[in-house]
Amino acid sequence: EDYATFQALPFVQVAYQATSQLRVFAQWGSGGSHPTSFELVDPEGYQPYNLKSEQAHTLEWGARWTRAASRWTVDCALQAYHQRVNDAIAQVPGPADGIFMDNVEGLRMSGVEASTHVSHAIGKATILDVSGWVNINRHAFEPYASVLPGTPRQSIGTTGRLSNGPWAWRWQHQWFDRIKLHNTQDDWTEPQHRLNTSIEYTRGVHAVQLGVRNALNADFSGWLQTNAFGGRYFNPAPPRTIWLSWRWTVTG
Repeated sequence: EDYATFQALPFVQVAYQATSQLRVFAQWGSGGSHPTSFELVDPEGYQPYNLKSEQAHTLEWGARWTRAASRWTVDCALQAYHQRVNDAIAQVPGPADGIFMDNVEGLRMSGVEASTHVSHAIGKATILDVSGWVNINRHAFEPYASVLPGTPRQSIGTTGRLSNGPWAWRWQHQWFDRIKLHNTQDDWTEPQHRLNTSIEYTRGVHAVQLGVRNALNADFSGWLQTNAFGGRYFNPAPPRTIWLSWRWTVTG
């Protein structure tokens, strides 16, 4: 289907540099999303969905603080947002627990996001880089007072790298609170921890890595199927996996 459309997308931002390290801002904007190809036709009955375009209005405000010294740097950010989406394109339950695409009114998305990054030189050869983040999400459909499926209510994570000469240790840890799976049913995933870690040795153009994915051997889905039977077990993540790699760099 070929069509042309015109849509005004106003955006306003106000920022203030409070100090040399602290900056605060507030911004408001609007946006939209047109149905994609897979959202236009029902893949089972090949019937057109005739979906409307999404329209969103978002308010965000936050602050960023940075500090640097001779052996360390710190960067922190805090941001809050509130978004209202009209004609939101979403999967909704149908007869016999089937799912189909439809426009849904009253989708509101609010939350708080915080992040930090610290880099510290320990001694002459050891460097520590750590990043962390926290998200608090409250996404829901107002008419039904129901939580939007597929989004954790809270999540926390850290990534880091500790290096000394040719050696380096990396980690990535994530914690997800329970996730709603169905608009109209009391169906949730369990809270879960995910941990990946590895060590690396580099010599010249060669680098050898030994790592573990899903080190805690946690049961979780890497791709949740919402608003359908068996959502929490859809596409389960692999169990604990040990991997080894050898990488070399070709220079000319």
